[in-house]
Amino acid sequence: MGLEHGLIWQRDEAGYELRAEEPPVYPAGATRLIVPRGGEIVAYQPLLFGSLYTRFASIHTLDDLLRFTNEYGLLTKSAEEAKQGEDALYNIKVAQVFRLTLRNVSQVTDIMSELPTTLGQLEVILTRDQKTGKPQLQYRPPTLLLALWLQLGRAMTGDIPTRECRYCREFFEVGPRSTPHRRIDADFCEEDHRVAFHNRNRPRKGAANV
Repeated sequence: MGLEHGLIWQRDEAGYELRAEEPPVYPAGATRLIVPRGGEIVAYQPLLFGSLYTRFASIHTLDDLLRFTNEYGLLTKSAEEAKQGEDALYNIKVAQVFRLTLRNVSQVTDIMSELPTTLGQLEVILTRDQKTGKPQLQYRPPTLLLALWLQLGRAMTGDIPTRECRYCREFFEVGPRSTPHRRIDADFCEEDHRVAFHNRNRPRKGAANV
């Protein structure tokens, strides 16, 4: 699947912030909008950064979502539409669906029933592979969110296993088809996290035995 070069997306170079929606749609003003700060708009190709769907699946909180958005931009709105912001709590719910799907947890069906059944229209064009010169189909998703769904679907149907890092709890790909390559039995997303995990759980010198 030619996907990596299929999306040119935009992000606010000044970053994003969280705001309460006015008037609130949900009781007690529960809705939080994530909106751009109004900086210079930068165009880039987010899928060249690798398996973003694993990073998205690791979002648990509003702070997690804000960090992801500051790095990669809004999920569904281009720069022209971004002033109105996106529903941050909804985006966190979508991340939960990704997470439960990767864990193969049964209740993902219950959560998906709250999401739209149509994710968006996908443009498919015929191009040539830059390395082999052979014809290939290139998929051009209109939004970053649809691109993340495509990455997730490709991983699931292509049998690319994922694991949760025992230190930071972020997902990462393992096995011969993982990007970057990691052993199938890897417990940590990077070597520094393996060292930090064992240092954190190592008994301190001089600690009293209980």
